[in-house]
Amino acid sequence: MADTNVIIRHGHLLSGLIDKAHCGSTLASVIHCYYELYRKRFTLGIEDVLLLSPGVSHRRRLINQCRAQAGQKALQKTFSLPENSNEQILINEFAKAFCSKSFDERISKEMDINYKISIDEHQNQIVKQCSSVNAMQMSCLLGQQELEGKRPPMIPSGRTLPSFRPYEYSLRSGGFVDGSFLSGIRPQEYFFHCMAGREDLIDTAVKTARIGYLQRCLMKHLEGLVVNYDLTVRDSDESVIQFQYCEDGLAIEKCTYLKEAYYQYVVANQSIILRQDEYSRIIDICGSTKEKPIIKTFKKIHINEARSIMVQTWRNLSDAKRQQYNHVVVKFYSPVTQNYLPASNLVAITERLDDLIRNYIPTHGKLDQTNMDK
Repeated sequence: MADTNVIIRHGHLLSGLIDKAHCGSTLASVIHCYYELYRKRFTLGIEDVLLLSPGVSHRRRLINQCRAQAGQKALQKTFSLPENSNEQILINEFAKAFCSKSFDERISKEMDINYKISIDEHQNQIVKQCSSVNAMQMSCLLGQQELEGKRPPMIPSGRTLPSFRPYEYSLRSGGFVDGSFLSGIRPQEYFFHCMAGREDLIDTAVKTARIGYLQRCLMKHLEGLVVNYDLTVRDSDESVIQFQYCEDGLAIEKCTYLKEAYYQYVVANQSIILRQDEYSRIIDICGSTKEKPIIKTFKKIHINEARSIMVQTWRNLSDAKRQQYNHVVVKFYSPVTQNYLPASNLVAITERLDDLIRNYIPTHGKLDQTNMDK
């Protein structure tokens, strides 16, 4: 058995390796299968997003390095300054460039790019263990806040907010929030975060207005449709829209595993779906052969002699003669689901589902019966 074949029996991993394809958000993953079979609930508390002590120490160390180095490196790279430039030189160069007429969008864009590169070097190390944005914001940091894809702009006085010094090049003054929702954020960081959230809110509001109108139009046309007791879909005037819901009477969102690829999994876990006594009763009805000899004997004794003669005569006719009667005797039968309600008759299934079962039984029926007996 190869490692690619994952087999789990009674809660034990017997073969294979568990990876993202089995536990991730993919169809027929282990979590998906577990939900389909058990449909139990699980809880998620604040303890599940808290960092352990080593993680907290590592986060603080990286944030302190980021505060001390990232802003300085970004300005040195933007203005081509040496690495040993002190704080006053950086502020003077920043102020000179900002106040000059040549401070155009190109320089501002280059500065933003250098700041983002410096931030990413540290931020990726901090959040590399967080796969979710929400978990990152709760446990690690909120990260760089942007307005229209750029860092918050400066006002003519050289500040982004009045609480910062003129031409301050720290990451905090440029909208970088190194605090998390658990550790708390400063008022300036909260203001930057609200600015970025307002931009997303406006975009969402514009989309919601358009999508909401389309949804309202659809719902107004569909709100009168209802599935009746005879399984037909009708509107408020009792006009038939569909003779069966979705043409086969099955809700798509609840029939994910009614496919040939998942039959073996369903059969392997049939004890959860059906009780053993109920399963035996169904199998006895579907595959019983005890009554067949009795039925044959009854038909042999009591069959109508005239009917036998007519059947024999029909069999002796040539194909040309039979063709003359085909348009008279051919009868098209209604689907089983039209005469019997699937909700109260177990064997009343659609033709497509019946074909899938009939194609599955010859190749897997004996093997599944052996597994069931074990």
